[in-house]
Amino acid sequence: MQSPRRPPAKGPTIELLLCGYTPGEADRFPGILESRGLCVRLNNCPGPDSLPGQENRGAIHCALINADEKAETAQAFVTYLREHRPDTGIILASRAPPASRALAEQLRIHDLIDVADHPRLQLTIRRMYLASRIRPERSRGDKQPAPNPASPPAPAANGPTALFRPIVNLDGESRANYIIFANPGDGGDPAAPLPSRIPGNREDRRSLPLEHLLVHQAASLLATLGEKAGVHLTISPESIQDESLLSTICESLRQFNVRGSNLQFCVDAMSLHAESPGLQRFIEGVQKINCRITCRDVDISKTIPDQLSRHGVHMAQYSNALLANLEAQPERERELLDLDRRLQCSGIKTVAGRINHAEQLARLWRIGICKAWGDYLQKPQALGSGSDSSLDQEARRKKGNAG
Repeated sequence: MQSPRRPPAKGPTIELLLCGYTPGEADRFPGILESRGLCVRLNNCPGPDSLPGQENRGAIHCALINADEKAETAQAFVTYLREHRPDTGIILASRAPPASRALAEQLRIHDLIDVADHPRLQLTIRRMYLASRIRPERSRGDKQPAPNPASPPAPAANGPTALFRPIVNLDGESRANYIIFANPGDGGDPAAPLPSRIPGNREDRRSLPLEHLLVHQAASLLATLGEKAGVHLTISPESIQDESLLSTICESLRQFNVRGSNLQFCVDAMSLHAESPGLQRFIEGVQKINCRITCRDVDISKTIPDQLSRHGVHMAQYSNALLANLEAQPERERELLDLDRRLQCSGIKTVAGRINHAEQLARLWRIGICKAWGDYLQKPQALGSGSDSSLDQEARRKKGNAG
């Protein structure tokens, strides 16, 4: 009997430009990229003279440039893309990345990837696709230079700017996870809990709930990322008490037709231990629509895995203070190893943030932590910029429609 056909991969359709590969070399990329749910439409350009002309206005989300060919060829590809396709993300791919590092520095390309490192290649292509989707103003022909992904966005002068960064899987999970958070715009800590409100319309001076707008933006991003993706949002203790937040979550999921299980809310450990009525109502509400809960600022002295399991916590994110003291206090590393095993045995995945050095990542890998994020793995990128951020524009547009 003939076996049933495997269903096609679901997810975003990513326009990928292959630069400098022969047709035979290009044939192997669809299998590599679609193995984890990426739907890729390839356009192969063996040489600079075969690049698509300017009259072709279709979006190209990212370009994979063969760094093993002549440096002049790679330079020609990069020059063309930066001049005519500034929205296209550029990846330099090599079979021997150390030998191509000088070329990457010369061309000012941040992403130099071993073509055999399939998970990292997939993650980078997803990130570039996401970056192109959340800057719609540039896809209409705006010729502003694309920001350098190696540098974090500058704080907004007049208010917070929404940022995102990927969470890297250390446990081999195929699901792609992203954090959305806010750069306060006042020199504050970008990884701190989101401020509950931002300045609203200048005419009436009313406030707009920032986290409501971020929920809407998160649902919109999930609609473009596909089913094998998750977006994480930090919820402040003040917003947890806001009963209208649950309505916003339900409306956003319904509007963009995305699953609640792809949206994860981060609440702090102190609020969880206090077990306030507002927190209980919020957790029960989001769990009814299958959204997930992360407990952040988890520490050894205050964490009881049974309590986290009772609240239905899906992930536990360790506190920055705990991770910062591991190098100076080896006994804390042993205690963390024991806590990590107990949490994972309870079905709770573990996350570490602020990974800025290779030594930190090696230590977490040794402990067995599931996921990690930080500048060493990927610097944040902006969802919007300045006082006219995409969040602020969305709020004003919704308010105008309601009026």
